[in-house]
Amino acid sequence: MINCQSLTLRYGDLAAVQDLSLQVETGEICVLLGPNGAGKSTTLKMLTGLLTPTSGTVSVLGQPPREVKIRTGVLPENLGLFEDLTVHEHLSLTADVYGQRSWHQKVVPTCCSWFC
Repeated sequence: MINCQSLTLRYGDLAAVQDLSLQVETGEICVLLGPNGAGKSTTLKMLTGLLTPTSGTVSVLGQPPREVKIRTGVLPENLGLFEDLTVHEHLSLTADVYGQRSWHQKVVPTCCSWFC
């Protein structure tokens, strides 16, 4: 379950996301549609704990996004730093950064068999 109430993120005077409220129940699919610059990526980054909202509240599975960040995976757009990594290397690095070595040992071989 995802719950956002009056979610806002500002960069100075610019509101990247302003007063967003939504609720997505377990099993539902939610799609964010809009033109470039509408705040879709910014919203996802707030939902996954990669950005902290200026105001408003967010909960994912009843907890703050940072609490569930280690159980979620996000591949942000335009990761220039990671262009040269293979799928296996990227998953390994991400697992290490989040302290998920046991997850890495179970999941990465399966994922790599699909995508490598």
